[in-house]
Amino acid sequence: MMAMQLRFDCPEPECPALIEFEPLAVCDGNIECPRCHAQHSVTVDDAVRADGPLERCPRCGGQELFTRKDFPQALGLAIVAVAGIVSCVYLESLGFYAIGVLAAAALFDAILYALIRKVTVCYRCRAEYRKLNANPAHQAFDLATSEKYA
Repeated sequence: MMAMQLRFDCPEPECPALIEFEPLAVCDGNIECPRCHAQHSVTVDDAVRADGPLERCPRCGGQELFTRKDFPQALGLAIVAVAGIVSCVYLESLGFYAIGVLAAAALFDAILYALIRKVTVCYRCRAEYRKLNANPAHQAFDLATSEKYA
């Protein structure tokens, strides 16, 4: 059985909950918000149940999806900031160490990039899908496509 995970923000106006459901293949058509207990419909087609590629968003039915690395941006920014500050400390007296710190941060970033999996995201409802077979038709984020749903 497929372990695809669905994650989305509860669309209820007063509910800040993050809803997670896994595995998506066993979904009966509704997912309950753990906080406000509202029911949210999800349509899981046979292709998804058979571990096939995701063609449309089960949450909203949208056909435009994109992929991105599943990496917390705040952590990436913190790595760059720490490397920048440490390299500035060494820049005045030990320039070689300053360059070494930046090179180590770049190497660490490259290793993380290679190890971290991708997540598929719906442009319309911003639902995120993890642990699925990648669909080559889904490309990286496109601002023009995103603005259609803003």
